[in-house]
Amino acid sequence: MLNLLKKIAKLATALIVGLYISIWALSPYVANHFLSQYLQAQQLELGAESTIRYNPFLSRLTIEKLALSKATDHSGKVFQLAELTVENAAID
Repeated sequence: MLNLLKKIAKLATALIVGLYISIWALSPYVANHFLSQYLQAQQLELGAESTIRYNPFLSRLTIEKLALSKATDHSGKVFQLAELTVENAAID
């Protein structure tokens, strides 16, 4: 019985760690996909070098080289942000 509980605990731990790693690895692609859909409705375009990443291990959202431009004329950047980090801080 104890052996079965150890196997279940190991499996649950592996699944949780695997889920966190998947979220961390896929977050830039998922964020760009959904953000691009929203920006198209606003006639805006996300810059090619823009990176948005969520780290579930640290509860940290990092945005780097964010650039928004008009989708119709590409004349220039409407908004630009070099870097932004948002982290969940513990409240004492």
